[in-house]
Amino acid sequence: MHRQLAQLQQPERGLAIERGHPSSVRPILPCVAKRVAVIGAGAAGLASARWLVDAGLEPVVFERTAAVGGLWRPDTGLAYPSLRTNTSKQKTAFSDLPFEDALPDHPFRDDVLAYLERYADVTGVRSRIRFEQAVTAVRPAAGGWTVDGERFDAVVVATGLFTRPVEPALDGRDRFRGTVLHSRDYGDPAPFTGKNVVVAGAGSSGADIAVELAAVARSVSIAVREAPTFAPRQHRGRPYDHRATRLARMLPLRVRWWRARRILADEYRRRGMRLERVSLNTTPGTDLLDELARGRIAMRPALVGLDADGALFADGSRVDTDAVVLATGYRAEFPFLPAGVPETRPARSGCTAWCSPRGSWRSPSSA
Repeated sequence: MHRQLAQLQQPERGLAIERGHPSSVRPILPCVAKRVAVIGAGAAGLASARWLVDAGLEPVVFERTAAVGGLWRPDTGLAYPSLRTNTSKQKTAFSDLPFEDALPDHPFRDDVLAYLERYADVTGVRSRIRFEQAVTAVRPAAGGWTVDGERFDAVVVATGLFTRPVEPALDGRDRFRGTVLHSRDYGDPAPFTGKNVVVAGAGSSGADIAVELAAVARSVSIAVREAPTFAPRQHRGRPYDHRATRLARMLPLRVRWWRARRILADEYRRRGMRLERVSLNTTPGTDLLDELARGRIAMRPALVGLDADGALFADGSRVDTDAVVLATGYRAEFPFLPAGVPETRPARSGCTAWCSPRGSWRSPSSA
């Protein structure tokens, strides 16, 4: 059956099928939804539209910018040039189109953007996108919804979680004579050459930015409320997430936890460091761990305030500072939705094609 489908589809989709990636799902709610609005043409929006078409529905994708890609586009400010995926390309790819073999195991921003552009073309989704059309109002209507007055049977919100930057309240910020910016506004390390910099937050963005700054800045401190556990992207020559197989998940949780802790402890030990405990707050990649071991970056307690020329930390310590980068995350906002829309938790109930909200074994980008 897969071979027959491949003959009817474009060559690249056929290649994906030959590699064992299914390209068809059974119809989803065939008698309920026919015309579906998809808001956003990033990874989730493209995948949603592609599989809605496959299920026999008619998606219309609304994209406020002039191109696909969502947060991976340079002009969004969300993706600095050195940004790369936390998951391997095999785990990150959609089930019907693998990344190119020549790409690194963890593709960079421009690689992912090119992949999403190609996905929009290969699947035929691009023709269904209305570019430069921002959605301002989604309202319930009899048996469906209206999107800026246009009637739809259902709506998929695929605008992502990285909407509004979160910035902590810092005592004395108004007196600080240096620069304070959110990681969203970080582009490259050049403006920080020769400066003393504090990065607040050791998640993926904070860790990446701190490592980049260590190559040019006079000093770099990274401030955290709780020290994260650094998980390797690579372990023994292959992507670490390749260990998360369905077979591995059949092992008892206690065995899996012991195995993961042993691997993490080995990564720390090889750098002359000791893993005291495994935190639930895990940061992918060990580049920051390497810089901490070399002494090029100092880890400090939570950033609580600023004075005219320095940063103040939760333990009462202080360092001279020229710039502060707030890698403190984002808050999701959906201003086009009406007040009172109930928030529901992901559940299998009513789903004919279930996928884990954090990504299934098929792909963490599944929609």
